Amino acid sequence: MACSGASAASRSRSTCNSARPFSRHAAFPTVLCKWSERICRQCGNLDRLSTVLGSQAVILEAQGDSRGALLLHKESEQICRQLGNLDGLQSTLENQALVAYGLGELSDAMALHSEAEE
Repeated sequence: MACSGASAASRSRSTCNSARPFSRHAAFPTVLCKWSERICRQCGNLDRLSTVLGSQAVILEAQGDSRGALLLHKESEQICRQLGNLDGLQSTLENQALVAYGLGELSDAMALHSEAEE
């Protein structure tokens, strides 16, 4: 697949971010985000990949898969650190803190929140 598909992945971002997990088309955002993830990985677009992974994590969290969401947020964190993307890093750390809090992992949530504030 050619990297020109990266613009399609960019357009799909808003769809990934506006997932409605309880609608009758609940699988569509997940499929679209997976497609975007594949394109970003093939093209080496790490910045966009980080965003798509975060979007997928939000969808998984809304669907009740907190552990899966946490794994995607952690991968997004690694990419943000690699790229020096401080805004993205802050966002993914805050999202991880929220997921950890929801899982009852309060000390982890506080540590992640503190790191995001630095």
